[in-house]
Amino acid sequence: MAVTPQDKAVRGDGDARLVGQDLHYHAVFHHGLHHPGGDPPVAVLAQPEDRQERRPGRGVAAEQLGDPDAVVVSAAIPERNPELAEARRRGIPVWARAQALAALAAGSRLVAVSGTHGKTTTTSMVGLVLERAGLDPSYLVGGEPNETGSGARTGSGGVFVAEADESDGTFLLLRPEVAIVTNVEVDHVDFYRGGREEIEAAFAAFAERSRLVVACRDDPGVVRALEDVPTEVLWYGTDPRAEVHLEIGELAPSGATGAVTLDGERVEVRLGVDGAHMLRNAAAAIAAARILGVAPAEAARALRDFRGVHRRFELRGTARGAAFYDDYGHVPTELAVTLEVARRTRPRRIIAVFQPHRYARTQALWRELGRSLLGADLVVVTDVYGAAQDPIPGVTGKLVVRGISLADPTKRVVYLPHRADVVRFLAREVREGDLVLTMGCGDVWMLGDAALEAIREEAS
Repeated sequence: MAVTPQDKAVRGDGDARLVGQDLHYHAVFHHGLHHPGGDPPVAVLAQPEDRQERRPGRGVAAEQLGDPDAVVVSAAIPERNPELAEARRRGIPVWARAQALAALAAGSRLVAVSGTHGKTTTTSMVGLVLERAGLDPSYLVGGEPNETGSGARTGSGGVFVAEADESDGTFLLLRPEVAIVTNVEVDHVDFYRGGREEIEAAFAAFAERSRLVVACRDDPGVVRALEDVPTEVLWYGTDPRAEVHLEIGELAPSGATGAVTLDGERVEVRLGVDGAHMLRNAAAAIAAARILGVAPAEAARALRDFRGVHRRFELRGTARGAAFYDDYGHVPTELAVTLEVARRTRPRRIIAVFQPHRYARTQALWRELGRSLLGADLVVVTDVYGAAQDPIPGVTGKLVVRGISLADPTKRVVYLPHRADVVRFLAREVREGDLVLTMGCGDVWMLGDAALEAIREEAS
């Protein structure tokens, strides 16, 4: 059957229910849609009355697909997935996530947040500001904002805020009223085989499909990508040429402070999270909210309550006098910035446990990944979390170890490809005053949690 934005199975009804970290999970459950539970996950747009939660499992048979109106797949879903193959065999429409997002946002003013990193935090900030300002927005966030615990909300205000995923180019299916571009760096090299020029061209095309763009003037990749686009661009950042000018104030574990000047109005910004990157995200949120009619001072007041997002420098617990944190960052800039934030907590030493994500990224960026981890005192590198990618011969976590050693031969680095060895190593190594930081968008957080529990059991 043909599925349109008017179809109830797409438009959806019902309550938000968080199933997993992937953005399409939020869309599925918040809009009354059904997730059949494959591994890797496949989201299915089902009959509106079918809202039973079914978490992803392993070995799910194709017959469990059910009778959906359409199947929504993320870029991580391989064609060999049995549920996807069954959907194609039966002629069920198969949508990319961006197609489903476009349908869900039909009739709303779409604010689409893009960038190589920073999307989830910035989307969360925009959603918080608009909600506090009474605009009653809908939003889809690729994580869990700590204020709400849910990355999805349905409102009646006619504004839809969502992340625009560049990883497979499908963000070019969207036509936002407001597009935010936080940064543009080399990534997703298995898709953007032309490297920097190709990914920058994709962001330029995304900007051209938008009515207005809010973009970071401090990021060289953004400037190169957008300097010639015909779309109106509202620049933000510390660059003196930015129309939305940001001043970086104090950066501290208790939170970052600064100021934003927009249309001649200067407002103080106080966040409950640390980092200059967080202040830049806040400036983007204030600028986007201003376009939608929210005064900068009102937006800044709302952001005082922002407490970050799950898996973004998140404290998991303490044991043996050491603090265990986890962070989703997996590309070089994210890793380096998070280590700067960790250092401001003044630990005795930082033990970073890094899980490289995807073989193609590791093959292309191992030198940059290695350099980005130098802010730690001790680095533990696991094997690659491949997601849906097939292994590439010779591409393992050893490449990142090599990158670290080339950048700093004196840096202490350990390669532990086996998960149990990571847990045992941490349980032996951790001392009072240490900060243990698991890093990566795979399941590396589980290793930190396991080590934390092992140390606690030893002490009991």
